Amino acid sequence: MKSTTGAYGPVAGAAALANSNSLRVQARDSAACQGCRAPKESVYHLLLKCRKGAVPRKALFKGLKDAGVPRPVAGERHPEARLFRDPRATSAILQFLRDTSIGARQTPEETQRQDEWGWEELEEAEQMENG
Repeated sequence: MKSTTGAYGPVAGAAALANSNSLRVQARDSAACQGCRAPKESVYHLLLKCRKGAVPRKALFKGLKDAGVPRPVAGERHPEARLFRDPRATSAILQFLRDTSIGARQTPEETQRQDEWGWEELEEAEQMENG
């Protein structure tokens, strides 16, 4: 049976250790999620909770169901570990990573655009509110 470890290399490098390594080398100044600004980014968060992945997550869960992999349930300890151990989940997880660009390198312009997302809409709403 072919090992799936290599397929998840980008996840391990970009998600599992992203904040701890980036904070250690001062490449990042926060442990917050780069996708949604939640207080802590982790594999669990990126795979199952991050708002950035809400729509692709539906496809992930469908892919898991189609592959016969039980969906994570509330109260399950470390469901992400179970999913990564199950070779049947590989295709669905890799598609989710492609759909969300998790682990992809970003240009400085992309990072700035994500940081500034929503400001124009907020300012417009405030202007409308203030008349």
